[in-house]
Amino acid sequence: MNICFFIDYYKECVIKIKSNIINYFQEKPEKGLVENNILLLGEHILFTCLGSILFWTEQWLWDITILWEHQMSISIFIYYLLYTTRYVVQIKMMTGEEKDYQSMMTHHISTVLLLTLSFIHYHRIGVIIALTHDLADLALLPAKLCHKLYETRNIKILNTLSYIFFALFFTLFFFTRIVLNSKLIYHTFDSYFYLDGIIQFYNPQLYIEGYILFFLLFVNLSIQIFWQIMIIKFAYKLLIGEKPKDEKDNEYFKKK
Repeated sequence: MNICFFIDYYKECVIKIKSNIINYFQEKPEKGLVENNILLLGEHILFTCLGSILFWTEQWLWDITILWEHQMSISIFIYYLLYTTRYVVQIKMMTGEEKDYQSMMTHHISTVLLLTLSFIHYHRIGVIIALTHDLADLALLPAKLCHKLYETRNIKILNTLSYIFFALFFTLFFFTRIVLNSKLIYHTFDSYFYLDGIIQFYNPQLYIEGYILFFLLFVNLSIQIFWQIMIIKFAYKLLIGEKPKDEKDNEYFKKK
């Protein structure tokens, strides 16, 4: 399989779907406000459903102690191929004009590196990171959509729903991006680098890419903490009645 051809095909599909969404809203009051979020929501739903179908019954999905064990399967290969392609396409579509571009690009590149390096021996941890990263956005994107639709159509129930979805997003983000990543790092350190009460910088049980992955988990967590701070600032402004600026409202790609 030609991976470059697959990436280009995926990109063409995304552009075509985005164009159809733009055309649908061409004469509607939400024009230019909801297209990106609808596309991203569909993508998150697709990959969450795919991951759930492929891995829901796997014991390692729920047991952190066996995440670092490795046994390749066709389902993991398919999921990795599609998920990595998705992030590569997002990187290729970034223009540099997006809000929070630097942290988004760092996050995307570190995610692709994490997936690539974890593919052979540590794919279980790659899958769990990928799956949990989608969960929070399944609440954030509906919150944005409800808010934009409320602004354009003045349907009050949508404003209420936007707050409910945002509260759900706030909770999911903290537990899936901060707590879970911290648990993964702590478990890895405790199991492989802190043995018999002594810190060991070399463990023959780890493959060389395991050390790089451990570092990338730190990078990933640092970015999540930065975004969590931005989210807390956003939530605080909401609570005091100030209309906050969405500092994490990144476009999938800009219209030419």
